[in-house]
Amino acid sequence: MLSTKGYMSVLKEEDFNEILTQIKNIKNLFMVLLSVWKAKKMFIECIKVIDEKLPDLTEEEFI
Repeated sequence: MLSTKGYMSVLKEEDFNEILTQIKNIKNLFMVLLSVWKAKKMFIECIKVIDEKLPDLTEEEFI
């Protein structure tokens, strides 16, 4: 891994070709990536709602 956040990894050209040959149906890959992206977006929106909680509400009133 090159990035300190762990988002990028180094692949040799032969490793990249090996990964591509293992993907049978690229549509399924895109569907999985889309699902992950949607889940991440929902999680971020939930965090925003929690952070915007009005200070005068009790825990029971907020829920």
